[in-house]
Amino acid sequence: MVGTSSSYSSRQGNLLHLTAVLQLSSVKNSTITSLIWGTLQSLSSVDDPNYFEPISILMFPEKNYQYTKTSDEFENECCGDTNVAESSSTSLSLGMTKSICSVLAFPVNTFRLEYASDCNSAKTCNPLGDDHVGFLPRLMYLSPNECSSDGQSVRFFIEFPNNSSYEHPFNPHTKFVGEGTWDWKKNSLHVVACRFTKCRLL
Repeated sequence: MVGTSSSYSSRQGNLLHLTAVLQLSSVKNSTITSLIWGTLQSLSSVDDPNYFEPISILMFPEKNYQYTKTSDEFENECCGDTNVAESSSTSLSLGMTKSICSVLAFPVNTFRLEYASDCNSAKTCNPLGDDHVGFLPRLMYLSPNECSSDGQSVRFFIEFPNNSSYEHPFNPHTKFVGEGTWDWKKNSLHVVACRFTKCRLL
């Protein structure tokens, strides 16, 4: 795609007339490991004041998304005694009239992580694994970007920050693309996630 735009220079304040080409990888069906990549490149010569450096783009595909797991598969594959009573303070308390998408309605949903009492090693307890991140996460951010038609499955970014600030540089080692499906029987959200560094560029 080729297009034009106008913008003021942040350095000199003069009006720039930009001409560029946008190139994106195409995708017909997408899954959790699918990412669309592309570039926005200036069509002006390097010595032209309207020239700008190429911009790399990485984003979620939204067309014909195929959720990785169904509730039946979760029932058979997810393990561990992690049932949470609805009366618990740590429960999401969906009830029978809410959807997981309505509960995770904020742009960023913050969850405080709790570790077992015998967890004293970042390497063995760290949800990021032995990836040399240098810290044991205390918070987890879920940032939804798309909901299933039935409202029980959701796609989101998952991030394990090193501080409580919402604004920090992108780190491919601590940020994931993920999806979750609500399990009514266990009162829990089953999540599948993929690191940006492990996802497939289409």
